[in-house]
Amino acid sequence: MTERVGPATRGEGPAGAPPAAASRPRELGWAVASASGAALLLGLFFFGAWFAGLPARWSATGAITMKTNAALGVALAGFALLLLGPREAAGGRRWAGTAAAAVVLITGAATLAEHLLQCDLGVDQLLASELPGAAATVSPNRMGPPASASLALLGAGLLALGWRRVRFIAPYLGLATCFVNLVPAVGYLFGIGAFYGHAPLTGIAWPTVLALLTLGFGLVLAGRGDGPAALLLREDEGGAFLRRVLPWTLLVPLALGLLAVEGERRGLYGVATGDGALVLALVFFFSVFLWRSAGRVSRAAAAQRSLARFPEENPDPVLRVDGGLTVLYANQAARARLRPLQVEVGRTAPPELAALAGRALAEGRRLETEVRCGDALFSMSVVPVGAEVNLYGQDVTARKAMEEELREADRRKTEFLAVLSHELRNPLAPIRNGVYVLEHAAPGSEQARRAQQVIGRQTGHLARLVDDLLDVTRISRGKIDLRREPLDLREVVRATVEDQRALYARGGIALHLEEGADAVRVEADRTRLAQVLGNLLNNALKFTPAGGAVAVRLEVQDGRAVLRVQDDGQGIDPAHVERMFEPFAQADHGLARTLGGLGLGLALVKSLVELHGGAVRARSEGPGQGAEFVVSLPLAAGGGPASAPAAGAGARRRLVLVIDDNADAGQTLADLLELEGHAVHLACDGRSGVALARELRPDVVLCDIGLPDLDGYEVARTLRREEALRSTRLVALTGYAQPEDRARAAEAGFDAHLAKPPRLEALAKLLGADGD
Repeated sequence: MTERVGPATRGEGPAGAPPAAASRPRELGWAVASASGAALLLGLFFFGAWFAGLPARWSATGAITMKTNAALGVALAGFALLLLGPREAAGGRRWAGTAAAAVVLITGAATLAEHLLQCDLGVDQLLASELPGAAATVSPNRMGPPASASLALLGAGLLALGWRRVRFIAPYLGLATCFVNLVPAVGYLFGIGAFYGHAPLTGIAWPTVLALLTLGFGLVLAGRGDGPAALLLREDEGGAFLRRVLPWTLLVPLALGLLAVEGERRGLYGVATGDGALVLALVFFFSVFLWRSAGRVSRAAAAQRSLARFPEENPDPVLRVDGGLTVLYANQAARARLRPLQVEVGRTAPPELAALAGRALAEGRRLETEVRCGDALFSMSVVPVGAEVNLYGQDVTARKAMEEELREADRRKTEFLAVLSHELRNPLAPIRNGVYVLEHAAPGSEQARRAQQVIGRQTGHLARLVDDLLDVTRISRGKIDLRREPLDLREVVRATVEDQRALYARGGIALHLEEGADAVRVEADRTRLAQVLGNLLNNALKFTPAGGAVAVRLEVQDGRAVLRVQDDGQGIDPAHVERMFEPFAQADHGLARTLGGLGLGLALVKSLVELHGGAVRARSEGPGQGAEFVVSLPLAAGGGPASAPAAGAGARRRLVLVIDDNADAGQTLADLLELEGHAVHLACDGRSGVALARELRPDVVLCDIGLPDLDGYEVARTLRREEALRSTRLVALTGYAQPEDRARAAEAGFDAHLAKPPRLEALAKLLGADGD
């Protein structure tokens, strides 16, 4: 089982699952530090101003001043928030912040008690004194109820911030501080003195309001993922809606109220008119705003419903499992395709999936693995999401099977290349040895005769290897042409058996032929059927030891021609019978490879028989029990007369021009033709060949295609334009032997096309025929 791991993914899951709150520690830390720093500086400024005597002068002008204890409380609250707020504090930072918060709490609570109990605890002028009669002040240098209540709330919130168990209270106390100071803030903004200047209830200086609002906001943000800020910071529809709505709900009423008050002051309208206009404006604004927001929410809900359909409509399995390994969700594909695992919502996950989910939760990371489910194989992504796990499956059965097929094909290709190298080298050694013997042995000696026979056999073997490879390539590309004709299958079988009889005799193997008296008429390619039977006989010859026997039977059964080749040789393992028809398959896998071959013979038999509309099968009882191959072909419709092979034309002496840039190939071909009594001239390139043809006017031109200057096609076109050479027979002699190569040669003007190396009988037939 392969496995890959990765980090856990936040907010990933089926539609409808709430994403986690956004985590922005750096941005929140900067905001809290900025708020606490601003409050600390403001508090220190006014605390120092008291000792410089400035507040007394401000009070003489009727201004409401920040009292000494209020300035100290603001500075200490800013200091405590700076230590405890931006990040979780520990050690000395925590204790210093907690001590400062405690002083803030005590200062605010003591002053608030003085207001509530209407007493003097002696804390107001401990640090500095103030003359009686200061604006909005009940007692000299005593901060008003809003400031004392706010410092008490801030002190309690800062203390909670330093203790993990009660930290969740801190942002709510910060929010309460903001609401307490919202009243005097509106009073200062709209010039409503009762909201900030009534000593027993609302007396507070505007710098104090600003400092306390800043501290309250910083405390709300310092709660991190807890409290009111959590929803504001969430990366979901609720958080986005709140961030979009909150600024408008705060700023628009303030702006409209400011306009209403300013209009009243300027005498543009009365109080009643201004209040009525303000109410109408607020109703209109919030109606439009809510209408538009409802449209946004509706579109978001539609998108959410569409997204919720995705996992259900997904053709691959999607599941969600909770921390207790219970299946919370499984789409239709999971319930259907993972049925062997018994996946059911509300029940414990199957052991295979439960183990993966438990591991992903324990390690807190994404896992990529594979799970077997019946006959199918699934690639499974296991993603922890908070206390739950999402599982995403994909059926990779077909892909894995294809990968295995590709690996097997690659293995067979590598094996084939090794076999090909072996099989091509094997004939080269005796050919080279034979050439050496011919060079050193006396002409006509027994050694020279044996060397000639060896070279003949081995070159024939090489030619068969190349022909087999070309035939397999043509068949696989669908480019093989069958030259069908009505024929008597008995004639093809007899001729092929007779061609093989000498080989069988040399191997000490008996070859028997059994056929009926009546003609077996088929419409087929005579050469290809001879190749089919020849390959079967060669195969039987390889695997039958000396003293054995091979029987060939031809009969008609159920309206079809049936050809059987049966031997009593080494046999085939029944498990490998069907594989023997695959290209490059061999029963002999040993390093010795004494039987040789590329393993293409039976593959060609199967392909050629199927091209004729027939079928082939093999049967063996096992090793040492022999084997039987059965070919079945459809009979010819109508039973027309069978054609006989054309008789060869009488041979006569020809004037032949050979054009080939391979000097050895050209010279050996010329020697061969001269031994047959022909007059032969050689040319090594296209231009010299054309010049020599014009001079000699040969009966036949054997021309290679791949020439260095003019290619063979251009040579043919040039010669065909010569009136004196109209009767010359042009034969393309080349290694390019595909059907399209033959067509191109004919188009260029060649009369015939022979593949290298040419069979001598085919060459003799072309030289014996009269040109058109």
